[in-house]
Amino acid sequence: MSADADILPNTGLSAGMICEKVVLVCGEDPAETGRALAALRFKPRLIKINREFHTYSVDCDDGGFTVCVTGIGSASVEISVTELYKCGARVFAHTGTCGSLSGAGRPGEVALVEQALRFDGASFHYSPGAPGEAVAANPAHNRLAASAIKDASLGFISRDIISTDTFYCMGASKNSDGKTIYPGVPLKKDFFPPPGYAAFKALLDSGKPYVIDMEAAAFLLICSAIDDDIFYVSIKGVSNAVPFEPGEQVAETGAALKAAIEASIAVIERAGSHSVS
Repeated sequence: MSADADILPNTGLSAGMICEKVVLVCGEDPAETGRALAALRFKPRLIKINREFHTYSVDCDDGGFTVCVTGIGSASVEISVTELYKCGARVFAHTGTCGSLSGAGRPGEVALVEQALRFDGASFHYSPGAPGEAVAANPAHNRLAASAIKDASLGFISRDIISTDTFYCMGASKNSDGKTIYPGVPLKKDFFPPPGYAAFKALLDSGKPYVIDMEAAAFLLICSAIDDDIFYVSIKGVSNAVPFEPGEQVAETGAALKAAIEASIAVIERAGSHSVS
């Protein structure tokens, strides 16, 4: 049998190539992630680039950790979690940037996800349910995460998150008059809107504060389905408000990503040295 048979097809990784502790950065630019790590005085060493997956090793006093930067959406996080788990990952901090709906967070704030509302695709292949159904974070894991972030003298907010693969089509924006509009997916007139669109729009119209991303629901549900003994949390950095202001997301991404990664590292370092159930 070829040695290549043990190499996983999407990440290009195999057992022994990564650490038990992983910061999973979803939907962000690898170069921006590298700058955030450098600003935090870490020196990531490239392990593998395969397809859209960039994997790095970071050495530190407690044995180090792995950073995996993926593509956008729930399919990418599903691939990442399952392949990283097969390679030995057991402590996961899912991170990246998110939007803020109805004042849920200010740009640069870190949001510890309490539960995610499912408007993605991948999670429904693991567990049936209706669009908008909530999947909760693990309470014990979040308690450890909150303690670790506080002990690192970092701030955070606890928030529910809306996760949708169609973030940029179904999300709210502003027109030239500054009015909030919901463009929806640009389908031909004889096509239906995607499942859950009415429920998704109702959340946007509700005025309730949510953060919003594309991957957290799939991440939380898949981790809970894979193994009862792994540690997992979702920690996102607020990069913009919803509806979007022109250029806002790009302008704030670097600071939001750095803050979220810093909090994530504090959490996995704590989780890696404690038994959590």
